[in-house]
Amino acid sequence: MGNGESHDEDIEVKGNSALDIHEDALVITYLQVGEVFVGLTPKEQDHVMHRSKWFRWESNSLLWVWIDEQVQVVPCPK
Repeated sequence: MGNGESHDEDIEVKGNSALDIHEDALVITYLQVGEVFVGLTPKEQDHVMHRSKWFRWESNSLLWVWIDEQVQVVPCPK
């Protein structure tokens, strides 16, 4: 990509994807529990796995992980 961004260009971005992650309950739950819910469709499972690879949950904080392993706390929107 060359511009310092770490995320795949094929990811559809709506708004600020790092902040929007707080609205994605399936991904947040996966990050906290470490398991994908039974009963999700294959499309939902793919979404969770694809999106969660850029984030970590540590000590009640959501972290955005860059390709160079830098981490940034993602603040919860008000």
